[in-house]
Amino acid sequence: MGSSTWFRGAIVMVRLLFAAMLGILAVAAQLLVIVLLSPGWLGDNTPLPAVLGWQLLATLAAALFFAHVMPDRPQEYRHGVFIHAFCLCLFLPVVGQMLCLCMMLAPVICPPDRRRADAQVIDAPRFVPSLVSHIAYGSGARLRVRLGNQEAPDEDRVAAMIAMRSLPLHLTDGMLRNLLSDPLEEIRLLAYGISNAAENTVTQKILAASRQMDVAATASKKSRLSCDLAELHWELIYQNLVQGELRRHTLERVERYAHAALALDENHAAMWCLLGRCALLNNKPLQAEVFLRHAQTRHFPAHRLLPWMAEAAFIKREYHRIGPILAPLHGGASSPALRSTVHYWTQ
Repeated sequence: MGSSTWFRGAIVMVRLLFAAMLGILAVAAQLLVIVLLSPGWLGDNTPLPAVLGWQLLATLAAALFFAHVMPDRPQEYRHGVFIHAFCLCLFLPVVGQMLCLCMMLAPVICPPDRRRADAQVIDAPRFVPSLVSHIAYGSGARLRVRLGNQEAPDEDRVAAMIAMRSLPLHLTDGMLRNLLSDPLEEIRLLAYGISNAAENTVTQKILAASRQMDVAATASKKSRLSCDLAELHWELIYQNLVQGELRRHTLERVERYAHAALALDENHAAMWCLLGRCALLNNKPLQAEVFLRHAQTRHFPAHRLLPWMAEAAFIKREYHRIGPILAPLHGGASSPALRSTVHYWTQ
């Protein structure tokens, strides 16, 4: 260990001596160029190639000096310093060397603040079922018109029904229920199949997450699975796949799993927001505001949170608060419906 440390120290010393020699050579060559260009010193017949050659030697020596004077820096850094120093010293004789020297001495004379920056470890991104559905606004309205026109050709209505499968179910569920009694058999079968397939997909995910919850051994895994189960049950409500008593039961399951997740880790901002939306569905605006503010303090995205806080204020008939709540969303990217709502309450 001692011999290897001594050997590395010797190499550093050799590099520093080499850099010092290059620096002396650069200064000497640059002074010689100044002498050659000064009238009356060595005569006025100094050939231009000789001046350019000495200037090139001074530039090369200076660039090598600045690149090797800091041996602890990586090779890529020294290459970059060499290129920049070479260009500066070549096109700005004397001044270029002084600039590079000042840039190197500045951190030594005025050392930077070495305080550690505040940092924290964040969780890796993960799948969130409620964010899966993204559509081009207006597609659902156009398909509604095509499907609602009983006089349109059957082929066109069937094509519109097939295109509807790419839309999120919460935008088409009301129409799907009406289409279950459509006179065209193909439309009825497709409407039933779309709704049933979506419900089965979410149900299978719930069953798989429940089985994992039964064998979960760590608190972090139980917390993650509780979040997943809360979001999957909320998906059934969000996509209008459950109605009546089943909807109320599903809403209770959402609240149960969300509370379980927060009991293990209260920093789940999405769970606080989910509880706030459940409280709004239960017509409990005061409770919803408490949950939503918890989500806000944990930095839940404002463009998703503020509309629900405005809805809570609306239910409480505190209309004077809606404008200030929605003001941060004015001019931002949002859906046409939300944009018009923000414009109405903020103007």
